[in-house]
Amino acid sequence: MTALDAVLAAFLCASVYTDLRWRKVPNAVVLAAVLLGALLRAVYGGMAGLAEGAAGLLAGLLLLVIPFAAGGIEAGDVKVLAVVGLYEGARFAAWTFAAGAVAGGALAAASLLARGRLGASVRRIASHLWVAWAARRLSLALVPPGGGEGLPAVPYTLAIVCGAAFTFFFGP
Repeated sequence: MTALDAVLAAFLCASVYTDLRWRKVPNAVVLAAVLLGALLRAVYGGMAGLAEGAAGLLAGLLLLVIPFAAGGIEAGDVKVLAVVGLYEGARFAAWTFAAGAVAGGALAAASLLARGRLGASVRRIASHLWVAWAARRLSLALVPPGGGEGLPAVPYTLAIVCGAAFTFFFGP
């Protein structure tokens, strides 16, 4: 484990804690992680390391822009994946994104199951997708079906951290 890995692990732990407790990832924590990450990248990798970190940060931002714009996640989640990219690079950020999506789906399913709403939610989504397919309207498929109001949202930072842990141990 490198210094970059250790600092990133501390940032991810702090981010999950604040997201679970207050549903926010404070900008001060993100800014400190970005500044320290850029410094460590420059110290350990020179300009090439800093450029690789900048590319990773950009990749992390771009991977979650559409879900953020659609209202599916919060800005803190985008910033957390961007910091992952800064510390570990663009490829790691992409793997974390993919593994985090699987983890997020599993966490959402577990949350729905615990509330007795999994079956109804799956039927509602399947019906929505069937209508979109039958109407041959991709734009309709991209609009989430209604009926999820009143359900607690799953903090997505937790899914991102699960994805990062998976990628760290089993990824590229």
